[in-house]
Amino acid sequence: MRRSFVLLGFFLMLLPLACGGGSADSPADLPRPSHTVTFQAGLHGSLAGTLVQTVPYGGSCTPVTAVADNLYAFVDWRGAGFTTTSANPPTLDNVTADLTITAGIIGNTRIASIGGVLDQSRFSADITVNLNNPGAGVIANIGRAAADFR
Repeated sequence: MRRSFVLLGFFLMLLPLACGGGSADSPADLPRPSHTVTFQAGLHGSLAGTLVQTVPYGGSCTPVTAVADNLYAFVDWRGAGFTTTSANPPTLDNVTADLTITAGIIGNTRIASIGGVLDQSRFSADITVNLNNPGAGVIANIGRAAADFR
């Protein structure tokens, strides 16, 4: 009978540890690591803000804004483990892993200039194409007259 009480006492002593409580070393009590969030500019752009941020587990990043070069446009932020967003700056809350996020930037317009001689008359043309909106068509300025091909 005495052995039963000793064993029962031993198991009762272990019960809080088995249930996840009663110990300063339980996973819920351990400090959470901080994470590094790195922002990168795509080609033809730059970033404004803190590009490498150390964020506490579950914390938020400070804003970083993508700035596209002339004739280019910001499209989105993307990266592994990150939900792609077109918000600029993006909102990064509840950070629970290291992240590398890149700003997607594409060409906005392209301008081509041509010139030559047609029927003994000189001409020149500037052609602009809006790459972000193919439905906008092509705008051509020929000589002094302008033509809009939509």
